Amino acid sequence: MKQLGADRVLSIVFDEDESESCDKNLVEVAGRSINLLCKELSNYELQGTCDVLKIKSGKVGLLDMSKMDELYELGYKKAKEFSDKILQNY
Repeated sequence: MKQLGADRVLSIVFDEDESESCDKNLVEVAGRSINLLCKELSNYELQGTCDVLKIKSGKVGLLDMSKMDELYELGYKKAKEFSDKILQNY
């Protein structure tokens, strides 16, 4: 984004808490592996951003539409708090 002329780049990440529990079957192991790969890819893509807002969202699946309104409200509230903090630094 900076190559396109942006002064600052804000990235927002919904981050779920990782459990330390043991996986019970092969499907859970595969799911955890995919989550770890996605997290590493996300960390790679966040390199070069000025500000990163990580929002703890709990356990939410990628296609879980039932929590969309809840996540929207949580994201709005956290982004508002974060933007107030960023504006104080200018």
